[in-house]
Amino acid sequence: MEYIFVHAGVPLNGQAGSREYALWAREEYWYGESHHNQLSQIFAHNQTGKTIVVGHTPTCLIRGVLDGDVPAGQPEIIGYQAGPTNDCPVVKVQYAGEPARYFTDGGCQPQVPQNNGNVCVFAEDGSLIEVFN
Repeated sequence: MEYIFVHAGVPLNGQAGSREYALWAREEYWYGESHHNQLSQIFAHNQTGKTIVVGHTPTCLIRGVLDGDVPAGQPEIIGYQAGPTNDCPVVKVQYAGEPARYFTDGGCQPQVPQNNGNVCVFAEDGSLIEVFN
């Protein structure tokens, strides 16, 4: 399995890409160009053929639904532990038949100063093995 490690975003589904996009994308990367302004906030598909690991955005800000989910749906939470040291767990967004997108930035939150971020260990098949916080 191949990986893409990026600070903020990778062009998906025909999105325009640039160095600025890779450094600063947020909602337009999470939801795709056609959905990021809609109330439904439908997550974009990952058609790159590669598992994508993203930092940049505190994961506690990422909310949305998969195509076909009811609006109350939430992305899968990986490595979550209750308590003040992991208020921003790793978030996995994945559609059936596609590689996952992992959002890993659990750190740099002033309200959770003891959280220094998430360090993730991945398997060759693209699955997440462990999260260190």
